[in-house]
Amino acid sequence: NSPVDLQISAYTDLMGLAQDFLFLATAYGKIIISEVYLDDASKTIKPIELGGVAGGSKYIVHDILFKFALDTEGIYGGDNAAAAKVAGHELKGLQGFFNCSLPALSLPPICLVDYRGFRLIAESLLPIDRSTLVYGSCDCGRTVKSDGVFEVLMKRASRMLNIAPHRGGLIPSERKVLYTATDIEGHLGTDGRYYLLDLARTFPCERPRELRPGVNLALLLRPELVKRYREPLCPDAYSNFASKSYNGAIDRATEYMIELVIPGLA
Repeated sequence: NSPVDLQISAYTDLMGLAQDFLFLATAYGKIIISEVYLDDASKTIKPIELGGVAGGSKYIVHDILFKFALDTEGIYGGDNAAAAKVAGHELKGLQGFFNCSLPALSLPPICLVDYRGFRLIAESLLPIDRSTLVYGSCDCGRTVKSDGVFEVLMKRASRMLNIAPHRGGLIPSERKVLYTATDIEGHLGTDGRYYLLDLARTFPCERPRELRPGVNLALLLRPELVKRYREPLCPDAYSNFASKSYNGAIDRATEYMIELVIPGLA
């Protein structure tokens, strides 16, 4: 077979895998949502304890992790609509990195299940754990890692996405140069592949226009605007993970969006 034939075959297999994932995620997601008000003992699919502060109950079926997009911990001031929006950002982030076409980078299949007023995010389980983290942070920025191979991959992706390199981390003296948001995680899986996940903050926030919890997590600039903007933008701007010096570019991009882009579409 020619290289073109092999590429076509690989894409065909990938499409079949994606369709199978979408079918299973939708079918089991509807069951989970349908039983949301039942006590755990009566549920067909039982919730499990995985830790973490975001979202409600979590479930695993056929190696797919399901998480409710709910603000159970008050991260967004009790606004479940904001939590659902952030779940949508996860999918946008995945699409952004997928379109970078980096062969060495692996991404998990993800989909959203919207049913009966609830949103679930469904994501394939990966061969990773806390010990496989080599880039970013899995503890809210307290510890930041930056593996050499992953750094090269993220540097290439950041140029295509127009993301600004910056020093990221919760503790200023221990910040490291990153090319993504601090809490995006890069793992060297037990199978030897490089995986990227937790992509909700791939793109920067717009300038916060009101003081309410989580506004910098929910209101993000569109990927199309970020890519075409005249200067790179920092996804950790307006957060505790980076210096306030990155906020100015976000302010200018927001003004550009409000004064020029939006009126041009009206």
